[in-house]
Amino acid sequence: DAETLGMAMHALQQLGLQGLRLVIGHVGLLAQLIEPFNLDRRLRRFVLRQVENLRRPGRGRAYVEAQLAKLYGDLPDSEPSLAFPAEALAADSDKLGRALQLLLESADLGTTGVGRSSTDIAKRLLTKQRRASQRADLMQALDFLEQLCALDGAPAQVLPALERLIAPGQTIGRALFDELRA
Repeated sequence: DAETLGMAMHALQQLGLQGLRLVIGHVGLLAQLIEPFNLDRRLRRFVLRQVENLRRPGRGRAYVEAQLAKLYGDLPDSEPSLAFPAEALAADSDKLGRALQLLLESADLGTTGVGRSSTDIAKRLLTKQRRASQRADLMQALDFLEQLCALDGAPAQVLPALERLIAPGQTIGRALFDELRA
């Protein structure tokens, strides 16, 4: 792969295009590096799509946060006071979902003209609750991505800095980094 990229860059330079800059990324490595932030699937996809916006002049963090507000306006600024701890939600989501379903059924709120079953409503409530507890994790993930996007330069300078960003215990991330470095 590196040889192919090198030949392509050389060919472009031979055609008279000078001052080219090649940016190489590894989405698998990036996905592993944001794993410790425990984002749900939807927020992980959002974060992974924002790397280019964080790097692009004229966009950056403010642009990404504006996109977040547009797409996920229902994501609260802080965890509500009545929120369940994220660990409890993860461990007991089936029990909690069933309890919410029973509560909705007993209150006769299962189908109040919205066309959704009590199960659907309970699942939506659980999803919103989980997302509410992820705002801080999402902001930390964006902080991390800003550090990552600030890495710039030759591989000899960038790779050691990238290696320092890999959290201890990220064995898959470490293996992907070693593969990239090789």
